[in-house]
Amino acid sequence: MLLLTAGSAAAQMFTTSPVPLQQSSSDVKIYFDPAQCNVAALKTATALYAHIGVCLEGAPNEWTHVKTNWGQNLPANTFKKLSDGRWELAIGDINTYFGLSASEKVANIAVIARTASGGAQTEDVFLPVVGEGFAISFTSDVSSLVIDKPTEITFSLNATENAKLSITVNGKSIGSADNAKSLTKSYNFVTKGEFATVVATASNGSQTLTESMTVAYPEPSVQENYPGGKPVMGAVKQADGSVIFCIAAPQKLSAILVGSWDDYQTLGKNVMRYQDYNGNRYFWVKISGLANDKYYPYYYLIDGNIKVSDPCAKLVLDCYSDKWMPSGIWAEEMPQYPYEKLDNVMLAVYRGDIDDYDWDSATLKFKTPDTRSMTVYEILLRDFTGDGSDQNGKTYGTFRTALPKISYLKELGVNAVEILPVMEFNGNSSWGYNTNNYMALDKVYGSPRDMRDFVAECHRQGIAVILDIVFNQSDGLMPWYQMYSVGSNPFFNQTAPHAYSVLNDFNQGNPVLQDYWHQVLRYWMEAYKVDGFRFDLLRCRNQCLQCQPCG
Repeated sequence: MLLLTAGSAAAQMFTTSPVPLQQSSSDVKIYFDPAQCNVAALKTATALYAHIGVCLEGAPNEWTHVKTNWGQNLPANTFKKLSDGRWELAIGDINTYFGLSASEKVANIAVIARTASGGAQTEDVFLPVVGEGFAISFTSDVSSLVIDKPTEITFSLNATENAKLSITVNGKSIGSADNAKSLTKSYNFVTKGEFATVVATASNGSQTLTESMTVAYPEPSVQENYPGGKPVMGAVKQADGSVIFCIAAPQKLSAILVGSWDDYQTLGKNVMRYQDYNGNRYFWVKISGLANDKYYPYYYLIDGNIKVSDPCAKLVLDCYSDKWMPSGIWAEEMPQYPYEKLDNVMLAVYRGDIDDYDWDSATLKFKTPDTRSMTVYEILLRDFTGDGSDQNGKTYGTFRTALPKISYLKELGVNAVEILPVMEFNGNSSWGYNTNNYMALDKVYGSPRDMRDFVAECHRQGIAVILDIVFNQSDGLMPWYQMYSVGSNPFFNQTAPHAYSVLNDFNQGNPVLQDYWHQVLRYWMEAYKVDGFRFDLLRCRNQCLQCQPCG
């Protein structure tokens, strides 16, 4: 089995002294390197500040003991510019700086670098604080351990006390040191198709510690037709219980499926095949052994360096927003983002029974009211039974909290509800017009079962359900938007051919996109029994039409 530990090593925006970092460490410093950051304003800033706190054991990604309020600029959170271009924040003793009690054990220091106003910032970064005693840290200087060309990689092994240190590549030593706390060695990976295991070892005489990572230089995907000859996008369960995962990726050379069932390791067996169908390329791979009643997060690694979710995912875990989601939204257990393993990729979620639901006869026999005499009630779920905010104990409205209000709508004489977009959108608080995944219900409004309960009760009371949907543009986390540069994206227009452009304008002439829209509409009608759609903005025959029939 060929494998790569996903996300185990990366060039770091933030580093610490000492390394490894322990809660008892003294004279602790945190360094921010703007050269490793893709936010232009942080590269040229003349002053930078930290938004910083800790995450305790048991909740390794939940901020607590935050030093300052957002936008508060004090000496305690002010970075100092160094001559080498990095910025330094001296925090000294961890317990004193954060005001920790003796019983509180730190798992990570959570930190963001930002400008004075907070208008430009890094993503959340979690710096591990290892346990007391003998411990090691093993890192590399590259942003991805999946390479697409010959690459020299530098590895660093650090220990909390003097030890015998060594680093090997496929069992061959590339460096060692006796009675040392650190060892740094480089190795040039040049063989295409190689999956090289790099192992770091430290021995202090009584304990031996090891950590490993794997560098992958995969071959391009090989040609093999999708079973049956016509690719079907998304995760499709087969008659034998296996699942075929498929994504359209024109112009791309390779794709690898990375799943939770493999502990987010990049495996050689999951290098996807490809089929060119009607002039477009589709990548696919068959996976066996997945339970029908379990959530399986996954992502696609495209051309060795682009990590994206699945456009056809029926649920998405958002690395940027899930950590801020209010608790108690789902009646059942909500799948959680695996921050302990990943923190920079949107994850699709597969579950074999996600669309199973016992629709009663009243719902199945429901007839849509006469469209010439509809009384339509428009609902923004966030505000319908909530107060529009998830801050300071306030609450969102959800499908579950809206359910008891259906009888009230019936009393008003309403026979159709139009729900503002509920497909996976950017952030947790939105009208929903910044969609990223068009077949995934945004978790902030409840579980798939919650939405089906709502639709079923509407139908029982003679009320049709209309979904507002946005096919004109998407936000920046849409998988196909992330896969290409702006000027060469077959799914998006570099310049919108109309005067109503918002966010990223879709190229509606793309046949894959047209098939996708058909798949999206069919899914919501079949899996959720919705009765119709309100298209927020449509272009038809090179014209921009708002709220008008499309011929």
